[in-house]
Amino acid sequence: MKRINYGMIAGIVFSLLVWVGIAFAATKNIGESHEVIYTPLTTTGTLITSQTITLAIEKSSNSYTYNFASSTFDNTSNNDTVNLIEGTNFYSYRWTPPATEISAEEYNFIVSNANTTYKDKQTETVGYLDLASETKLSAVCSTADDIKARVNALNP
Repeated sequence: MKRINYGMIAGIVFSLLVWVGIAFAATKNIGESHEVIYTPLTTTGTLITSQTITLAIEKSSNSYTYNFASSTFDNTSNNDTVNLIEGTNFYSYRWTPPATEISAEEYNFIVSNANTTYKDKQTETVGYLDLASETKLSAVCSTADDIKARVNALNP
């Protein structure tokens, strides 16, 4: 019977996570800020520091990119990246959608490290929904179902 080498499997999985672009997803309420946190590691698990890590934000519906200078989405490719801020054990950037973004939408947050040694690109997709309206609708549906059940109980 063969023994499974968990160390080897963990190493392979870790290597895939480091070298392959990974996509994650999240859901936010319209207008809510989103923080991108990125932790680049070497194959031995050591934090990679002093890197220029960039962020681009793409609107899924029309592939326009966010212009960080004008705080709008456009297709000009001007000012469409910003550097993440290096913290103690990670790089991060907090983005708040402009007030003009009032509809449900998906945004792709694309983090890139162009360093020739640690080249990496990862994407996180964030869906912005009107969660307040969905909560109200859920409450209305729940109340309607409750009323229907009470009426049915009165008229067997």
